[in-house]
Amino acid sequence: METEAAALVEAVCLLDPDGPFHLCGYGYGAILALEMARQLRIAGRQVPYLALVGSRPPEAETRPDWRKTLTRVFSLGSAKPAAAPIPSTPAAAAHRTALENYRGKILSGPAGIILGADMGRDVEAAWLDCVPEGIVETISCPTAQMLSEPPVKRLSVILREWTVPSGDGE
Repeated sequence: METEAAALVEAVCLLDPDGPFHLCGYGYGAILALEMARQLRIAGRQVPYLALVGSRPPEAETRPDWRKTLTRVFSLGSAKPAAAPIPSTPAAAAHRTALENYRGKILSGPAGIILGADMGRDVEAAWLDCVPEGIVETISCPTAQMLSEPPVKRLSVILREWTVPSGDGE
């Protein structure tokens, strides 16, 4: 994951060496965008806009605080719904392996996280552990349907709202 993100960071920096960089990813792409933002921010580059859509957070690099774990276990949304089957292709297998091996690090700075209604409160809490300055929005549909009509319209409204600079009045 880190290597793939580094290659993409290099590519976007070749296109626009000065930034700022606005990133958005869906599913596997959300985790990739998260790692890209981490690498860019560590390098001192501006990433004012980061949207992570329809994905579970990566496994944490270190074991989470036991109180947060207990809170998740006893929360209403603690049961994990069955994951949608992933197509069996070489790319899907490579993505699955990359996600299994990736251990996310805490990301400093703002980010927007958009979840489907089938993701429980434990997923939201895990994202906020990973991105403490994150803002979470939930779309009232299953994650697998977020890019279909009409949920994609709500998704576009959320993304548009996040791009308007505060105090701009637009």
